[in-house]
Amino acid sequence: MNKLLTISLILLFSLLMLQCEEDTRPKVAFTLSSSNVAVGEQVQFNNNTEGADSYHWYFGDGEESTQENPTHSYNTAGIYLVSLIAKKGNANGAGYATIFVGQISSTLGNLKLTYREEGTENLIPGCQVTLFLNQSDLENNINAVAEGFTDENGEILFENLEPGNYYVKAFKHEGSTTWDNAGLNNVVTVVAGEQANYVGYAAVIFQKRFVIYNQIFTDIQVTIGGETKIAPPQEAVDFFFPETINTITYTANTQGKTGDEQPIGELLEWGPTDISFGSSDEQEISLITNDLFFFIYIQNNTTSELNPLDVHNGDYSYEFYEDLIVPADNVNYPFGYYVSYSDITIDAYYIGQSNGKQWENGYEFDLPMTNNQFVYLHTDDAWDFKNTQSKRIHNQDTKSELIQTEALFKPMVYKKNGILYESAHLKE
Repeated sequence: MNKLLTISLILLFSLLMLQCEEDTRPKVAFTLSSSNVAVGEQVQFNNNTEGADSYHWYFGDGEESTQENPTHSYNTAGIYLVSLIAKKGNANGAGYATIFVGQISSTLGNLKLTYREEGTENLIPGCQVTLFLNQSDLENNINAVAEGFTDENGEILFENLEPGNYYVKAFKHEGSTTWDNAGLNNVVTVVAGEQANYVGYAAVIFQKRFVIYNQIFTDIQVTIGGETKIAPPQEAVDFFFPETINTITYTANTQGKTGDEQPIGELLEWGPTDISFGSSDEQEISLITNDLFFFIYIQNNTTSELNPLDVHNGDYSYEFYEDLIVPADNVNYPFGYYVSYSDITIDAYYIGQSNGKQWENGYEFDLPMTNNQFVYLHTDDAWDFKNTQSKRIHNQDTKSELIQTEALFKPMVYKKNGILYESAHLKE
């Protein structure tokens, strides 16, 4: 009887020790950002394990990590078993998950497109390929469902698409050549659980190109033949025309804007101006202001906001901005374009104070009287306005200049000699 009791106590003790050991093991749990990913797509592993102080991940492709919440990507399609071993002291626990890489879902489909040049079978790398759900969206270039560029083999793969028909736009422009699949077969079908493979064709269209460089301080709106584009400051826009076109006409305009897009200063306009291509496939011009105009920046370095502001051009004009405020934050604010008359003055008043600040040509600043001129107005009386000439960036006709300045201004890059510089005129 005593022997039987002894054996029972030993078994009970062993069970209690085993239970205690199991209670000290980490409870492993983790989630994935996705269990079905493309080749090269990052997977985020979120560790929800309890009772562990170290972790070891095995991603199934030979790679490992000891981070608590690692990320990982797979370079080859396949099915991978991910293991997490969590430890605390001598106790450990394990958890597992399966990841499908580059696998086709049973409810979705893949689409591989290869684009070639019509008539030559040449591959078209770098071709922009866009998928739409209907012809109307394609023609209006709206509601695209997927987009990308062909690789060096002229191929692009779209993964996990909803089954159905897709309308494809393929386009590439390089120099004076354009590839376009408009008018060619552009409808493809995606089937669930399968990969559809299509070879598409794009026709070669030789075009003429007209480039406008914006070398002033504000966006320029350019219109040619009903098409309008915006050229940001120190950037360019281009227009393309059929090879049969020899002459085009453009108009352009610009005006300073406040922070809430309200116009400020003079409206500048160019054109209508005719441009002839002659024997060339490309023409370019640069738009600048002439010495009739200058651009104003104001920087308020005081502790009081400036409001209102006015610009007085002698007997010519008087611009009063009752609602415009220049914050006291040491930031350059564009104040628009104005006519460069010698007797111009700019007045600013401090909110809540009776005094103000007046800048007068010939005293607080000097108009350089050259193309693309601007002045920088400062509220600190200790500032020497007379010595700001070296900080002005300007252009002298076709002379190319790049003046590196202090952090007061954004450097401006001008085109080299030989470029036609158009000049703005005052809107009547």
